[in-house]
Amino acid sequence: MQLTWLSSIIFASVVLLSAVGTVECANVATGQPLWDQCLTLTDSLEDLYDEYFLAAAQSLTTITIGGVCEYAYANLDTIEYEVCVFDVGANGFLVADECFSDYPDSYTAGGYCVSPEVYENDWIVEVFYD
Repeated sequence: MQLTWLSSIIFASVVLLSAVGTVECANVATGQPLWDQCLTLTDSLEDLYDEYFLAAAQSLTTITIGGVCEYAYANLDTIEYEVCVFDVGANGFLVADECFSDYPDSYTAGGYCVSPEVYENDWIVEVFYD
């Protein structure tokens, strides 16, 4: 199993990110991610417990293992973040568990984990069908 990181980078300055946001279920794609594939992706990210990546200001980084679940990390801030890989996995799984683990009660084609949206804490983790 191989993780694929796709990143579009824009500016600079650094903040270490480690936080949990609010889950919002939404039809963000045409297909629904599979809960078990999101669990596999989360496990892969959590295995990289102390790793991080840089997310430039106003950038989007997507992470996939080539299945039918993808996590996208959006840094909406004006400064660069050092993003804890474990937290992206944990927040992604919060979305998967809330939005499509209990069909038909929770069934959307993806969702978001949204930060408090303040300076130095303005990000979104989106979960969608890869």
